[in-house]
Amino acid sequence: MSPTPNSSSRQSLSQTQALRQQQSLSPQQVLFVRLLGLNAIELEDEVRRTLDENPALEAVDESETTQKEDLAGVLPPSEADDESSAFNESSEALQISDFNRIEDIPFVVAGNVDDFLSASGRIDPAIIAMRRVEDSTGQSIIDHLNQQLAELELTEHQRMIAAHIVGNIDDNGYLTVPLRQITDELALLDGIEVTVAEITEVFNAIRSLEPAGICAVDLRDCLLLQIKRRRLTDSSPAVVVACEMISDYFDLFSKRHFDRLCSALGVTREQLKQAVEVVKSLNPKPGAIISGGRTDDAINQITPDFIVDTDGHNVDLQLNNSIPELRIESSFDIDDAQLPTKPRNSDALTFIRNRRDDAASYIHAINLRRMTLYRVMRAIISLQRDFFLSEGDVTTLHPMILKDVASITGDDISVVSRATAGKYIATGFGTYPLKFFFNEAVSPKGTDSSHKIIETLRNFIAEEDPTDPLSDEALAAMLHDKGYDIARRTVAKYREKASIPVARLRRRIS
Repeated sequence: MSPTPNSSSRQSLSQTQALRQQQSLSPQQVLFVRLLGLNAIELEDEVRRTLDENPALEAVDESETTQKEDLAGVLPPSEADDESSAFNESSEALQISDFNRIEDIPFVVAGNVDDFLSASGRIDPAIIAMRRVEDSTGQSIIDHLNQQLAELELTEHQRMIAAHIVGNIDDNGYLTVPLRQITDELALLDGIEVTVAEITEVFNAIRSLEPAGICAVDLRDCLLLQIKRRRLTDSSPAVVVACEMISDYFDLFSKRHFDRLCSALGVTREQLKQAVEVVKSLNPKPGAIISGGRTDDAINQITPDFIVDTDGHNVDLQLNNSIPELRIESSFDIDDAQLPTKPRNSDALTFIRNRRDDAASYIHAINLRRMTLYRVMRAIISLQRDFFLSEGDVTTLHPMILKDVASITGDDISVVSRATAGKYIATGFGTYPLKFFFNEAVSPKGTDSSHKIIETLRNFIAEEDPTDPLSDEALAAMLHDKGYDIARRTVAKYREKASIPVARLRRRIS
């Protein structure tokens, strides 16, 4: 007689019922959310790709359009006005406005700032546009160096070594990998055995090419290459001191310990000041000269999503619509009742319906995105109206967070976040990312924004004694006198946010 199985080991199947709430996005909502997060350039690429993939979607030919797009019921009437009459800033001016100082503009090479100024002393976009065309040779650093290497008496073995070294020089003119790694790559990839003496000889030959400072391994090396080459033709005391300072006391120089430099070099403060001026005349990015200063960051132009024009009293907002008008292609734009119902055409009918529905959903999502962006930007303008009417005075910015905009538009905070991420607005006084307008209040009950504190810090630092810069403690005390109860660590946070160096690095020689 077999044993009776234990009840604890028995397995049984059973059904249970449970209530659960779960929220999921529909395909239409997913499409809208994805399109909302795209900026103008990304949306243009997305629309172009969708037009290629969906035959039921087509762009309206401009020649077929007899009048400007009618946005009645979608956008306010001002959106359909002629954009060119309200805004005519050039692309160069839009790009220039993204930088706080002229020295920060990538295509302005150190030492030639004055060449880009107009008679009034302000930066002239027209001059920059002309100079960029004149300076751009369309030549890469590799081509530029290879042309010079062709004039040197090198063996075929040395030229192969030189090709590997030159290929590892970045746009600023710096060697990005150590020589030991290049030696290993030659041995592993090309089967070329190279001794230390051989690669060092070719390395020094490349460093002797133009411009001075090319193929440097770091900033100190770059400056030293330039100052040593200048010393061959200029043996003035300032150049001699500058060469010794960069060669032997670069750490003291980078940390602005001028008293210790004077003692170590055995020079007066006036002699040290002249040597520092010599170092300032050097180019920390010699590779930028070859391509006219146009690095990858410089050629990436910003396409604004919004355009704002002010007349002192009113703020006019326009969407920078860079995509064509979309519609359903005529052969797909038919009712289901008009489609043939024969069974053999079922696959074709399914294809037509799916592509037509996808195109209709896409057009609806594009229009919904446009309405949402306009609604969010209108809310931002209403909250920061003083900034636009003051034509860019950052002290007039009010504290504003995503929740403030969402309370006006009625959208969810996540929608506002996506609508402002990566978007830009062009004005007559500069181009700004939408995230620029979001800032925290200095205190929970205060009305001053962090931008006002930063601008106040800038004013304090602009008026400080350059030989004895203000410390963060001193800046905190000065802000306290202005009525801002801010701790020293908060001052340091705002100073770093404004890209202002510490007091030690702001010190100048008297």
